[in-house]
Amino acid sequence: MSDPGRHGPAADPAPKVGRKRFREHMARLLADMAGRLEDSYADSKQQLDIRTKELSEALEQQAATSQVLDIISSSPADLQPVFETILENATRLCEASYGTLWLCEGDTIRTVALHGPLPTAFAAERRRGAFRPSPGLVIARAVSTRQTVHVADLRAEQPYLDRDPMAVAAVD
Repeated sequence: MSDPGRHGPAADPAPKVGRKRFREHMARLLADMAGRLEDSYADSKQQLDIRTKELSEALEQQAATSQVLDIISSSPADLQPVFETILENATRLCEASYGTLWLCEGDTIRTVALHGPLPTAFAAERRRGAFRPSPGLVIARAVSTRQTVHVADLRAEQPYLDRDPMAVAAVD
């Protein structure tokens, strides 16, 4: 006879098959939870990597701004070092191979700073002095819109495809 308050193997009338199913069910639940935790960890790591990169970029921009402000305060009458520092930092932050900083003067522009290894033909062209840019050139867009223009690949721009001398000189 079985005592209802008794514990142990003799007290459990449930068949062994039920326990096996229960263990299999729990194993599936635990495996599912482990998979979800793994996915959640991967998502968290990816978000942390993104935030870390954003923070690094923000700190780099702040350092560049600080450097420009230091140059401005140390030489308020001479803009050349300011232009050079701005361009050096912009070229680095954009991960560009070279940079050119132009100054608008009416309908012409002139180069006020160069940074990095410019293509030879382009460097010679830029040292020539003030010029009026062809309407299709990127610099003409920047001048007319008064907005920064970012170009990922100048070779994909129409002036380069049309073999505009300045666009070709900037690339080749």
